[in-house]
Amino acid sequence: MQYSVKVASLKVFGDRRSDLEKSVGKKVLKICSTKLFSKDVRFSCAVRWIDNTESSSFEAAIDIYYLYDSAEVEKRHCDICRETHDLFYCNRQYNCNQCEFAAYKNRAEEQERIMKRGGRSVLMKQ
Repeated sequence: MQYSVKVASLKVFGDRRSDLEKSVGKKVLKICSTKLFSKDVRFSCAVRWIDNTESSSFEAAIDIYYLYDSAEVEKRHCDICRETHDLFYCNRQYNCNQCEFAAYKNRAEEQERIMKRGGRSVLMKQ
């Protein structure tokens, strides 16, 4: 299953709509092609145009989402569990029926937090 987590929002301002569209387009391309922790990480962006009736400037908000597959997290969890059984218990007879889902969920949340921090650090450089 695919998950998406909102990492951050970025507001962009411009005097002309055409200049703002170009600026937003460049930022979205740069963010979506970013490598984080030397991995190909999937980011998705959503652009919201904000009407500013009080001033002559234009404004857009870029919402950045990190996309990941739960199968990757589950595989990582199973690999860690098997390695632990091999190292500490010298046991290669795994009983996956007794697997604790809470640990799996904690790893998914940990990955979410890491990507949020990483995504925000990418935004700070923009």
